[in-house]
Amino acid sequence: MESTGFTLIQGPPGTRKTKTILGIIGATLTTTKSRGIPIQIPGQRHSGQQQASVTVKPKRILVCAPSNAAVDELVLRLKGGIWNSSGEIFFPRIVVWDEVISSTVQCGI
Repeated sequence: MESTGFTLIQGPPGTRKTKTILGIIGATLTTTKSRGIPIQIPGQRHSGQQQASVTVKPKRILVCAPSNAAVDELVLRLKGGIWNSSGEIFFPRIVVWDEVISSTVQCGI
């Protein structure tokens, strides 16, 4: 999932594009790299099993759609929570960048 490119998902109505996008978002935002095995440096004291501290940058993802209705549908589904990589419900932070936000979505942002 390390990429600087983009993914284009297109298809006719009813082909599970929205569910695919939600799955990709859930996996991308909640998957963390393995912490690995800490390296012991000779001459340094360590207490028991110490894990190396790893700073994880917050992940961000940009989702665009060709219509306001499609964006509204994605926002509503994201607000309801998505499954993360551990099989738990995850509620991502959502920012909608638009001059006019539909009344359906606006009530809960």
